[in-house]
Amino acid sequence: MLRGDHNIRASVEAIGHHSRNGSLPDAMRAFDSMPAWNLVAWNAILAACARGRELDLAAAIFRRMPDRNLVSWNSILAASIRAGRLDSAAAIFREMPARDLVSWTSMLGAYAQLWGMIHQAEDFFREAMPQHDLISLTCIVTAFASAGQLDRAKEAFDRAPARDLVLWNSILAAYVHAGRVDDARMTFDRMPEHSLVSWNSIIAAYSHQPIEAARLFAAMPEENLVSWNSLIAAHSKIVDEAAKIFVAMPEKDLISWTTMLSAFGESGRIDESKHLFDRAPEKTLALCNAMLNTYARHGHLQCAKSILDNMPVHSLSSWSSFLTAYASNGDLHAASQIFSSLPCKDSILSTAMLAAFADRGHLQEARQIFAAMPDRDAIAWNTILVAHARAGKLHSAEKIFDRMPHGQRELIAWATILTAHAQAGIPNHARRVFHEMQAWDHLAHDACFTNFLLACSRDGRVDQSRQCFGSMSVDFGLRPSKQHYCCVIDALGRAGHVDDAYGLVAGMPYVADAVDWLCFLSSCKSSCKSYGHFQRRRLAVENVLELEPRNGPAYIVLANAARIDGVDLRPITPEREEKTNNR
Repeated sequence: MLRGDHNIRASVEAIGHHSRNGSLPDAMRAFDSMPAWNLVAWNAILAACARGRELDLAAAIFRRMPDRNLVSWNSILAASIRAGRLDSAAAIFREMPARDLVSWTSMLGAYAQLWGMIHQAEDFFREAMPQHDLISLTCIVTAFASAGQLDRAKEAFDRAPARDLVLWNSILAAYVHAGRVDDARMTFDRMPEHSLVSWNSIIAAYSHQPIEAARLFAAMPEENLVSWNSLIAAHSKIVDEAAKIFVAMPEKDLISWTTMLSAFGESGRIDESKHLFDRAPEKTLALCNAMLNTYARHGHLQCAKSILDNMPVHSLSSWSSFLTAYASNGDLHAASQIFSSLPCKDSILSTAMLAAFADRGHLQEARQIFAAMPDRDAIAWNTILVAHARAGKLHSAEKIFDRMPHGQRELIAWATILTAHAQAGIPNHARRVFHEMQAWDHLAHDACFTNFLLACSRDGRVDQSRQCFGSMSVDFGLRPSKQHYCCVIDALGRAGHVDDAYGLVAGMPYVADAVDWLCFLSSCKSSCKSYGHFQRRRLAVENVLELEPRNGPAYIVLANAARIDGVDLRPITPEREEKTNNR
């Protein structure tokens, strides 16, 4: 090999190394220091810009390239996709002189994963793609799964004319990523064959069940580093067991050291984290960040600063951890100074500073950070939305929600605006948001149903309340909680359906406590003048007094009910009086 070729190869490897460690400035310096650039070097720095989400820099480099190949075009396409620029990505895709399966699957994944355009992804897959092979099928399954559309991912998997091991592993990984352990296990058991990837995925599924993870590990025909690392991760909450596994490993890599160090740190065993850090064969960026996070999480700011000062390179996540450490310890001034001093700020750093201001109610400062961000991801949008909702700025929160790109309107955003309307006493708006959320294929979670039921109750929509309550289990597979029952009980009582409300309290699959019975009594207040259900209320009061004999509000409710219904209020039964006196 010629010396010049060796130097170019070493420089290209350096560019890749810095890019993987999140240090684009170092990658650029490695590129600029090269005496000459070939196509491989140009593609390497272009890929580094794409990885760093620096679309403008990537576009400038792409324009400077003397020659381009398919790798170059796919890299600039990836840069546009990662930067969230649908218009730019679509234009590049149309301009490409040639396309391969990577090009097509990149666009397919972008439609489904990045922008949340599930229907467009399906149309793109069925009509535009020239090849529908197992690779593209795997991509559509992964795309649907990443967008939270597991049912559609399963439909695409079931429609496949043939299934190879990669496609099986794809649907398995989808279930694992979504935390659907039972479905993952069922898929694993159905697979005609298993690879190491399959075994490692199913062990990862049991990351919170160390006993089952260990049993699966023992059943593996062979293991690799990924298997061992998954086993350590599964035992991370049982630190002593994780430490035994770490010692027993035949070999260790960066992930092994980092996972074990983080396990010690999360359990508060900082000295052992530091001991492991000192023993590590290489102080990589990831390991330094793990030690920095450990110190930062526990408020050891000077130790965190020492780690930061001694790091050979800093990633933006390093600065983010350091900045968050000061903010979490109440020193927003220091955090703000650190943020202002950084020459390069990405969305992660800006979002960390935004969250620091928002969590402490500094809404004006949070707005300024948000306004200055060139690119905003879903986390940034949700953070500023929640900040306004918490501050009671409902009109501003609505404006932010309406401005959010549809692809970044995650469930938390819908839940936040729904909750804000419900708590502000605007039930009709809360119900509208709930129905819009369903129209956009966002599956509601427990809190969304709670707020919708609360809105129905306040607005007197008893039929909608009943329908929504029934839909939870039938259409969404959710088991209603006691809180959901109480919302429906409240709606029934307010609407004068006292017998139905009483029956729901008595028949729900939870043990009714004094709070539940008082909820029933409270809901019946508004219907007292129209409905003479004194006996139901009296039974409810007796249930409250059985549970809490000295509950004063219960006596008051019963006395008011007797006065309104024109019933003579007899003293509580001798048996009850005797029980009360004995206590």
